Amino acid sequence: MIEDAQQTALAKKKLPAISRLRHLILHEGRSAQVLHIGSYDDEAPVLHELHHTYLAAQGLRPSGLHHEVYLSDPRKTAPERLRTVLRQPVEDLDGQRSRSSAHQRKEPCYGATEEWRGEPRDSLR
Repeated sequence: MIEDAQQTALAKKKLPAISRLRHLILHEGRSAQVLHIGSYDDEAPVLHELHHTYLAAQGLRPSGLHHEVYLSDPRKTAPERLRTVLRQPVEDLDGQRSRSSAHQRKEPCYGATEEWRGEPRDSLR
């Protein structure tokens, strides 16, 4: 399937990055996520705050690589209006993947979730 899509895209346009396309299955489980609104170039400070402020305050740590879900088409959206979900798989600081007491009490937070649950909150800024 991936190879067919690569060949179709290459037939339409000569895009050198097509050869780097790969199919991944993510088994992330519990995740913290934040909606970033703005240029892709401005995501680093939001990720830094997620990793170094929010996770620690929630008693969490990263348990895998972060990834991004692009909600906007950069060909049709101004950079300052791009919407991207920044998602980080997490586990409790003690290494457990069970829900922390804060999440059992359903206290408001920026998005530690088991799965996608609709509209994410604004960025941490």
